[in-house]
Amino acid sequence: MPNYETASNDAEQRDKRQSAVAERLSEINIHEIAPEDIEFMNQATQEYMRDHFPVPGELIDQIPDHIKIVDSNTFRNLESEIGINDINLDGVTGIYNENSSEVLINADASQSPEQLYAAMFRESTHYVSINNGAGYSSRLTVPNEILGDPESADLLSEGYNAYIEGATQSFTLDALSEMGIDTRSGGPHSVYADVFRAINKHRSPEAVKQEYFTSSNEQIRRKVEATLIDDPSARQAYLEDEHAATGAYAEALIACGLACRNIILAADRNDRAEIQRTYQDIERSMQYYQTRKESQNV
Repeated sequence: MPNYETASNDAEQRDKRQSAVAERLSEINIHEIAPEDIEFMNQATQEYMRDHFPVPGELIDQIPDHIKIVDSNTFRNLESEIGINDINLDGVTGIYNENSSEVLINADASQSPEQLYAAMFRESTHYVSINNGAGYSSRLTVPNEILGDPESADLLSEGYNAYIEGATQSFTLDALSEMGIDTRSGGPHSVYADVFRAINKHRSPEAVKQEYFTSSNEQIRRKVEATLIDDPSARQAYLEDEHAATGAYAEALIACGLACRNIILAADRNDRAEIQRTYQDIERSMQYYQTRKESQNV
């Protein structure tokens, strides 16, 4: 017979531990981060991930060994070190370097300990997902007919990046909220999270996490496409068909990239009506893909 009292006590202790994170963060001097502060933040991340993320505990144990808190000058040296000259790192709070398997946090770009912690959590999420063998990294194999169109290829790249960043930011905001930490955030990451949630609004959070942290690129593609099919038997047939087309997933990511681009531009103009219309477009796009796949008798 289940011990409900023990389960309840465990949940209560977890809630107390998580709410204590916000209090401890408020005591940190953002201009003078101490080693014990970094240790505390790493522990908070690890404890949350063990309870909420479907990744091995030994991988979570490794997070502190890969975290580096650096100043802005050191952070900018990344441009030449890892070949990301096409990315403007000014104001960027953190990055996961797949080449060195390091999580680098720009302390100078963080305005508060809460913002610094959010960057640490988000980039640590990249670390555990990619090193767990999941496909959500900077690499994705896409259909040649999509890459043949420069504009589509550009939007596909934007969309895939937005989907990745939207996932990590969405998971981060959920964690911060549970810990009682202010989740207000601006910039592209918050837009990506909103678009990611709009695309996955009809899927269970558990399924989305399982996909993000454990699936290969091929599995991700097929699972995302399959969610565009309502009929269970048609969905199962699609998953079992080794020759299923990749177009729907690629087009979904193109729509994601276009949506993020539109929302960011609309936000700059403070055009809330355009932002709302873009979210409605995402919903219509998902319905279109579903209808298209059904018409192909997939």
